[in-house]
Amino acid sequence: MKKLVLASTSPYRRALLEQLRLPFECASSDVDEDILKKEIADPHELTQVLAKQKAKVIFDSLTPDEQREVVIIGGDQVSLHRGKVLGKPHTKENAVKQLLTLQGDEHQLISATCVYTRDEVYEWSETTTMKMRPLSKEQVQNYVEKDLPLDCAGSYKIESLGINLFDAITCPDYTAIIGLPLIRLSSYLRKVGLDPLNN
Repeated sequence: MKKLVLASTSPYRRALLEQLRLPFECASSDVDEDILKKEIADPHELTQVLAKQKAKVIFDSLTPDEQREVVIIGGDQVSLHRGKVLGKPHTKENAVKQLLTLQGDEHQLISATCVYTRDEVYEWSETTTMKMRPLSKEQVQNYVEKDLPLDCAGSYKIESLGINLFDAITCPDYTAIIGLPLIRLSSYLRKVGLDPLNN
């Protein structure tokens, strides 16, 4: 069986990939995202380039023998509100500010994935429309204190208390919201022999 590597140390992506019950390793790609963000204005292109670069860096670090037997998954995600990309808040103050901007309005969550092998590079992205309900500043502050979404684009954890912030979510695969669209990913992995139901 081919070796599976997740080019990410994100606990959210790791937890998602664990659902497939395939053995895998996590590796940090250390891609300089800030440089690419300055060079690429289009958020769809940006997320796809970042997802590919994360996988490629890991692939290029391997020996030719290792490259023959590896499948590397890279992913990236941004929130887009009225044409503006929202990054990770990193502080409670920034998280409150982001959520007050998003409350009562729709925004998009763009999730890009790249599966990198020696023979093929398979890339795609999925866009989710998120409709946040009207929220008061006090409600937003209470949410941030309770869920601490400081490392999440858009300042919410949809898999946790953050689900309470929304009126509606429109997407083909809810796991894309968390950071790794498992339906399409697992379909591709089966094609390269990584099927948990056959192993």
